[in-house]
Formats: sequence, structure tokens, C-alpha cells
Amino acid sequence: MLGIKQIEDILNQVSKNILLYVGVSLGEEVFSEADLKLLRSMGVKVENIGGDFPPYYRMYLLGRLTKLLGDYNSQRISYQDFEEYLRRKQFQPLTEFEKVQYRIAQHATYTHLKNLENRIRTDVNNTIISHLSRVEYEEIIKKEIERGVVERKLLGSIISDIGHKTGDWRKDLGRIVHTEMNNIFQQGRAVQIARENPGEDPLVYKDVFSGACRHCIELYLTNGLGSEPRVFRLSELIANGSNVGRAVKDWKAVIGSTHPWCRCHLHYLEKWKRWDKEKKQYVYDEILLAEKEKELKIKGKVKVTVGDKVFIV
Repeated sequence: MLGIKQIEDILNQVSKNILLYVGVSLGEEVFSEADLKLLRSMGVKVENIGGDFPPYYRMYLLGRLTKLLGDYNSQRISYQDFEEYLRRKQFQPLTEFEKVQYRIAQHATYTHLKNLENRIRTDVNNTIISHLSRVEYEEIIKKEIERGVVERKLLGSIISDIGHKTGDWRKDLGRIVHTEMNNIFQQGRAVQIARENPGEDPLVYKDVFSGACRHCIELYLTNGLGSEPRVFRLSELIANGSNVGRAVKDWKAVIGSTHPWCRCHLHYLEKWKRWDKEKKQYVYDEILLAEKEKELKIKGKVKVTVGDKVFIV
């Protein structure tokens, strides 16, 4: 029969696996003292577990970069270009305010993953307890069954039940990771929009893809798919926070994911753009653009280097 120490070892292994994923994805700075103590007791080298650019930080910087480059130029960079961009540190360092924003988002993702860890531990623990109770019942009612037989059934049943639950856990992990990576990507875009419009409260909208759910269609479009997007002040979306914990009927327009698996894209609405009903997209109003350039006395453009590629934006 499983003893208390054996059960605790199983539960700690669950925590270790989740925490390893957390560290590799978010970086070791998110770990609590209890996390660090557990990992080190199990022989895990925690230092720099996520490397210099954990996936979460990469998505944040990629969000900033794609907003800076624009949609067309963003499609021209490869994974290797982005790797070189990071390795050479060609990006602008985070301001103190951006660092705070990033840490808040990072901690929120850590909390979601820790909640999943707690759920898995509870499921495993309940599975073990239910089988231990069954064993006790069998020992009382069916004394003819030898202890060795009972123990083999116990272990086999636990392994089987945990295996069945793994599918749900894997699905939950995928949902959290996809949603949180999209959140930090959109946050990076929002930060870049704010950078480019100092002292202003810029207008933004969401690009709703053709397979979007009805909730995103209602929140971000004026009249269904293909219609003009709803326009928001960036401060409004920031104030709306996230929809985590809200009932579906109370969902609001937000910077990040409206719901799990959401992929709607945040865009800045430049003052010299207008909606073209035929093209179903925003286009430059050449007259307004020329007036704006004259007003700002624009003589050149910004050079952005990504790896060995140079873009003028």
C-alpha cells in the first residue's frame, strides 16, 4: 500500500513538472521561495532556467517589433532574423514603466499556471485516496484476497486514472499557454503604440479574423464580419483589464485575449487613415497624410534593424 511519503513524492513530482515548465517559459525570477526550495530539493538547477530570453519575454519583444515594423515588413522577417535581433540586442531596452507592466503580466501568467498545478495535485491526491479507500473496503469484505494482489490492483488503477486525467491537464496547459502568450504579445504591441504617441491617448482597434467567435465580432466590429472595426482609446482597453473571472455576458473589449484561444490583433488607428468599405480595411487618406507630414516637418523615416535586415518604417 502507498505510504504518506510515497504519496507526497508523487505530488511533488507533479509540482516539479509544472514548475519546470513555468521556469523555462517565464524565467526563474517568477519562482516563490517555496518553489525554489522544492526544485532544489529535487536536484533541479534553477539558475537561468529560462535563458536570457524566455518564450514569454520573446513574445513581448516580438509584439513591440511587429507593431514597429508594420504588417507587411513583419511578414518578411524569419525566425532566424528575430533570433539575431535578440542576440545582438537590437531592441530598445524596457523603460521602468514597461518593466512594471511586464512583471504584472508575468505574475498573472504564473498565477494561472500555479492554479493548474494545484488542480492537478488535487486530482492526483483524490485519485490515490479513492483507491486507498477501495483497498480498505476490499480488505474488510474480501479477506481472501492477498495483500500483494490488492496492492497490484491499487497501483495499476492509480496509473490508469491519472492517465485518463492527463488529457484534460494537457488541454488546460495548452489553453493557458496559448492565451497568455497572446496576451503578452498584444501587450508588447500596446506598449509600442504608447511609445509612438507620447502624451496622447491613441485610437486603437482589433483586427478580427474570419473564424472569430461571436463575442469578438460583437465587441470589436460595428456590423458583423467584414464591417468597420469599433474604435477605442488605448486607455479604455487598459482600464478594462482582462476578462478572467468575468461572466461571458460581462466580457469587455481588452488589449489581450478576450477569451481563451483568442487571436484578435491590436492595431493603432493613425489619424490620417480612413475606412474603405470596398476594400474592407483602413487605407491612407493621401491628402490628410500629406498635410500631417507638412505639419510635422517630416523629412525622413525610421530605420529598424532586425538581424542583418534593415527596414525603413
